[in-house]
Amino acid sequence: MATTYGESFPLSLYLSLHSPTTFSSHLTFFPSQQRNGLLYNYLNETSSFFECSGTALLSSATFRLSTLSSTSTSPSLVSAEQAYQTLLNFHLSPSGVLAPVVDPMDYSSQLQNVKNDASGNVSPEGEAFVLLMESARRDWIEEGGSVEGLMAGGGTSAAEMSRTISMTLLIVGAAFVAGVVVL
Repeated sequence: MATTYGESFPLSLYLSLHSPTTFSSHLTFFPSQQRNGLLYNYLNETSSFFECSGTALLSSATFRLSTLSSTSTSPSLVSAEQAYQTLLNFHLSPSGVLAPVVDPMDYSSQLQNVKNDASGNVSPEGEAFVLLMESARRDWIEEGGSVEGLMAGGGTSAAEMSRTISMTLLIVGAAFVAGVVVL
């Protein structure tokens, strides 16, 4: 199945269809990040909705990879921190409900009847991805990562950025496969 950048697929479907090498040669995630810190459900389709689950998962993978590779600054880390701050400050209720999220049973639809007190529908994947993001960020900080340094404008070479993206996709793909097995 040949796929080009112009085709629209939800993030989770992309991750299930492409190897990290093939996928990373077609698309970089964080340049698709919007000013509000989130990614669209369909990354390159602005008519789709903002989606918190995929944003949390990519942020988590970026922090985890940076911990494993001892990377303290990169454009991807700046974007991951922006996503982290956005999700925790604006999209996670005091009860721990994340919204807006994709409907786990229909990739093209937003989950309906989501209530901040958790009495409505909840995305278990989204909740898990927030926990993964939080623990990955915590570990990155414990290993010497600095949020202040990120926000001051750190950067890396194009080669290191490419390696970081490829490794992030590998980790995200593994997390997705593990999620599918659990489901």
